[in-house]
Amino acid sequence: MPFVIGLDGGATKTMAAVMDMETSQVLGRGQTGPSNWNSVGEDKAVSNIIDCLSMALTNSGKVMRDMQRVVLGVSGVDRPDDVVKMRNKLEATLMGVPSSIYNDGVPALCAGTNGVLDGVVCISGTGTIALGYRGAETRSRASGWGPLLGDKGSGLAIAMDGLSAAVQAADGRGPPTKVLEKILHALGLGKPEELIPWAYQDMKWDRLASLCPIIHRAADEGDETAIRIIQENAQSLVSSIRAVVSSLGFDKEESFSLVLAGGVFKESQLKESFEAALTKAVPNAVCIHPTVSDYRLFCSKAISSPHF
Repeated sequence: MPFVIGLDGGATKTMAAVMDMETSQVLGRGQTGPSNWNSVGEDKAVSNIIDCLSMALTNSGKVMRDMQRVVLGVSGVDRPDDVVKMRNKLEATLMGVPSSIYNDGVPALCAGTNGVLDGVVCISGTGTIALGYRGAETRSRASGWGPLLGDKGSGLAIAMDGLSAAVQAADGRGPPTKVLEKILHALGLGKPEELIPWAYQDMKWDRLASLCPIIHRAADEGDETAIRIIQENAQSLVSSIRAVVSSLGFDKEESFSLVLAGGVFKESQLKESFEAALTKAVPNAVCIHPTVSDYRLFCSKAISSPHF
């Protein structure tokens, strides 16, 4: 039986599934914490990946040596040096089983295009990236640099913009905003100054990004500062998409597939702002919202074209 294990690792959670590729049946699943090593560090990221693979194997009743291939899509792993380093760190776990390692944008793209590597994917979750393919050989990306290097459009970026607006409002350097009150209430803090120890005691991306829904709720209630934050981040997502589209020449096509993945796209205020900006900048995009990670399509593509 051609058993395969596929893993989708992000900055908030890591999920894996063991599959029988002949029947497309999922035999076992696993889920652990974040595996973006730019956020949680290499040791923790690799540990979460190993634990997730182990959980999926245990739940499937299989062992690693039963696998035909291990296929990983991991946030923060994209360039050739990243792939080599990740493969080396997983060498003992993989036990000689062939592996394919990609950025987490690839499983999202495969899920939206039925496994065809032709189109653009934009992820807006804890982090963000825009990634496009024209077949296996031609590829382009924008964003995905991480928060320290200016990525906008992610849940983390929206949360950080909200925190900045909140403390500016507290100082009187910025306009009053419901964001301040809502953040303090959500965190159980009594005064703005208490944000300092809260923020600096643990700067992991998923922890900070957990404040993102608060900014969305303030925007839903008409808070002008929150609305501006959402609009600016929506425009940044479109700018990333536009850069990839232009690089790959999709702007010259009648239409192309644009896969939108990540929880931030589900928020009504951002969705509205994003769609308005996208229509102006990239009118030929056909938007696709995959409902789940399709490990079968991702793994099938990796098996048939292991070096794409």
